[in-house]
Amino acid sequence: MTQTIRTVTSLAVSLALAGCGGGGGGSNSTPPPSSTPDTTPEIVAPETTNSGAKGLINVSTALTGTNIVIAVADAGVNTDHQEFATTSLDARSGAFSSELLLDGSSNLSYQLQANHSDDHYPDYDASRDFEEAAHGTHVASLIFGANTGILADGTLLALDVVSSGSVDAGTFDPVGRLPDNLASIMAVTDMAASNKVDFLNLSMDGAATYFKPSQDGGLQRDVYAGLEGSGIGVIAAAGNSALDYSEIYASSTPQCTDEEMDAASGYAYERCYALKYSRAETDFVPYHDDTLRDDFIVVVAVDEAGQITSFSNRPGASAKIQERFIAAPGVNLEVADHKADTDYTTASGTSFAAPLVAAAAGAVKSKFSSLSSAAVLQILLDTADSTFTGYDPELHGAGILDVEAALNVNPNDYISQR
Repeated sequence: MTQTIRTVTSLAVSLALAGCGGGGGGSNSTPPPSSTPDTTPEIVAPETTNSGAKGLINVSTALTGTNIVIAVADAGVNTDHQEFATTSLDARSGAFSSELLLDGSSNLSYQLQANHSDDHYPDYDASRDFEEAAHGTHVASLIFGANTGILADGTLLALDVVSSGSVDAGTFDPVGRLPDNLASIMAVTDMAASNKVDFLNLSMDGAATYFKPSQDGGLQRDVYAGLEGSGIGVIAAAGNSALDYSEIYASSTPQCTDEEMDAASGYAYERCYALKYSRAETDFVPYHDDTLRDDFIVVVAVDEAGQITSFSNRPGASAKIQERFIAAPGVNLEVADHKADTDYTTASGTSFAAPLVAAAAGAVKSKFSSLSSAAVLQILLDTADSTFTGYDPELHGAGILDVEAALNVNPNDYISQR
């Protein structure tokens, strides 16, 4: 089911556009203005990439991901980039979207649409060169990149799920801006029914939320239910709106008034928006869904000193929410770019902290193959470093990812976890 990505022999490194900071968390309503952190492009020396970030999470050498499949559901991946020269590409890779359609019994349900002409490569054109097209390549290179990433081998399942419009109505546009988490989940659960998918990296808005049943009759929850028993562990970016998830989902803080929303801007507006809309319309998996919460881990971004970034969403005061959060570096990470096979750039955001955790999960499961993906996520949480100066569970959750510690657990302590 896999094929080897072709080797790129050119070693030239050129200046590329800056990558965007990814999201995760938030409402399914019309989104508020973006508060994505700025990033700065630079020329990267591949042989020294991300040494500070890797040192913080205790990765000294490339790790093995043998027999592990990690899905990156995003804006597509330029798998011709030289960073992926030793990575295997899952032949199921492709472009997908979700459609709310009538089924054979005239009931509405979300259905998966495969966009065969699109493939898994990034979509863009010169007349409207959306930066979102670069996002998936950035993310994937932090998992599998020969220099930028952590895993020396393993299998990449590349999914292009950023689009707009409707396939059914004939208005589908692959050069879009809307992440489709439902398509991501439906695609990987369908695939896992016949051939395994170990982990799903979701570095997109709304990664750990779905509409409340009162909003859509439970249709989005039905999609997420496909993860139950699938063997897939989900690594979700926390998002870049400086939100306190406990305040939004586990407190009685009143929603902002219309006057407060009108006066707010930046992160203050994001908070008002979330209090008014996200809380009312969406459920947050780690807090509301005890069936699914063990299959999810949510990642906040820290700098190389281990301090939470100003933009990162954070768990807040709820112990139940803190238990499913982990921190990883997410500032000025060196990543592969999408336009040329030798281009690099830097990127900041929780989008880019999440794939470091996904790579660690792959390495742990590759070593302890008898463990479930949910057990591996628990290992990462249990072994996270909480001993450093400035640790705060309201900011860091379980702590900062410690890959070396995770690789040295006794797997028998986790063998019974589903």
